[in-house]
Amino acid sequence: MKKLIALIITLIIACIGILFWNFTSYKQEPLPIQADADFYIVHTNAISAYRLNGDTIETLKSTKMWISDQIAWRSARTVDQRYLIMSEDGVKSFGESLIKLDFQDATIQRRATRHFSHVTGTDGKYFYTNDYGQLTKFDTDLKEVKAHVFKEDHFPEQNINVYKDKIYMTGSIRTSKPGEDWNAKNVLFIFDKENLDLLDTVEIDQDLSTINSQIVGDKLYLPIAAYQEDQQNFIRSYDIAVFQLDTLDMQKITLDTHSPEVIHPIEDQDLLFIEHSSYEHGQLLATIYDTKTGQESLHDFSQFDPDGSYWISSVKQVDAERLVITIGDHLLLYNWKTKTVLSQVRTEFEAISGLWWANN
Repeated sequence: MKKLIALIITLIIACIGILFWNFTSYKQEPLPIQADADFYIVHTNAISAYRLNGDTIETLKSTKMWISDQIAWRSARTVDQRYLIMSEDGVKSFGESLIKLDFQDATIQRRATRHFSHVTGTDGKYFYTNDYGQLTKFDTDLKEVKAHVFKEDHFPEQNINVYKDKIYMTGSIRTSKPGEDWNAKNVLFIFDKENLDLLDTVEIDQDLSTINSQIVGDKLYLPIAAYQEDQQNFIRSYDIAVFQLDTLDMQKITLDTHSPEVIHPIEDQDLLFIEHSSYEHGQLLATIYDTKTGQESLHDFSQFDPDGSYWISSVKQVDAERLVITIGDHLLLYNWKTKTVLSQVRTEFEAISGLWWANN
């Protein structure tokens, strides 16, 4: 009887160990790498390979394979020029993971973490997340190497930006106590990139309503979606706040179109690709702004979002005139200078989670 009990206990421990290993880190079936692919679209349930033939997008192969039930909004980052790392999303638990697609070894790795988040960033070598309570630094094995635990309730905004040896991140800190009317202050957090020490917390104009920041060159751009009069009333904004990172001096860019919301990074450091609030416009609009000349052009992508349920999930610059843009289940090759859709593909699978360019 004692031997039977001991055997049962041993089996239970073994099962727990196997389950723990599966939840913490495991690899899946190989990635379907195509030698002639220019880029890949990663879905929650598939990976599709494409190439550009002149001004035409050609679908090479779509492989149905489970990646995740839910990938966090705009969390995918290219790391070390070979990995696409992204975060799962869902109810806070130990079961959510970071996911790494290795396009060199054609492998997929997952590692469970409590610190998954839609607020992510990279310095090209490490992957960062901010999950409201902690800023976390992960290596390319998806292992946590450093962390900063916040002492105050804070609410981070996309993205985690890196410039030289510092990390810059916008958000808000709660200033009211439990039981009091809600109050918070807008701030710019500055961290040491190496050890994640908090170097400074810079207060920003409390009237700004923002959700996204982006470093381009030596400046941090903060689209101002609206100006807040009080808890209920907002004033329409046409502005983007611009911080010179070496001095933190702030200026503003004023656009022709209101409600700038998200800046998508592209390769040309003189251009800003700015997505506007579709809620405010009832249309999916983007402005391309030249920071050197001040010239801007407005682009309407509403035909690819007739129900108002999508947003621009990724933008990749191909050359001086052409962009690859993903919107919902649409994949576009777009000439922004002529405002022409050169080629479009309706992807077989929805939920585009990331774009990997083969020649990063």
